[in-house]
Amino acid sequence: MQFDVYPLRREGRLIPHHARWAGGVRGDLFVKEDHDAELNRSVRIATVVASNPYHQLLPPLLDATLVAAKPDWWTMTGWERSAEPTGVQPRAYVQSWILIPSDIADFKA
Repeated sequence: MQFDVYPLRREGRLIPHHARWAGGVRGDLFVKEDHDAELNRSVRIATVVASNPYHQLLPPLLDATLVAAKPDWWTMTGWERSAEPTGVQPRAYVQSWILIPSDIADFKA
């Protein structure tokens, strides 16, 4: 299912409200349970990917949980790993996404 996805944080810090709606992406949402070798346990992973060409648009959301669902938008929360190598310990940040079904987003535009 395609969504317009708006991350609410950047490296764990809340994006200011006036800039939040400028950083969205549109793609297909996939949620799956998979084994994480670093944590040595199963995690629920949400990804947003472009359909053509197929590539990931946002860092994966780990331990993804749907915390709110309304007819016109959803909120999903979890955490993401830092993309840059940080030395000995990897960094992880809390993250939330606002997901608006693309058919609703197109209707409102």
